Amino acid sequence: MCATITAFRVAIRIQIAQTQAAEKITVYEAYIRMDHDGDGIAELRRVVCGGNAYTILENEAVDQHPYSLTCPSWTSHKNYR
Repeated sequence: MCATITAFRVAIRIQIAQTQAAEKITVYEAYIRMDHDGDGIAELRRVVCGGNAYTILENEAVDQHPYSLTCPSWTSHKNYR
């Protein structure tokens, strides 16, 4: 049943894409830790959604996110002697 629903959603997305190909939408990419398969363990997932209703376009398991975090210690306009 899930394969039928997925195929139906893909068919609807293709139909919408063909009829509204020139429309501009906002697309969001998020990395979320969630228990998607119901086994009690949170997995890191990449979720892509877009449009006014935040329609989920992609939802896939990933090993790590592509971002890095740095914190340089800037001390502007100070001279230490």
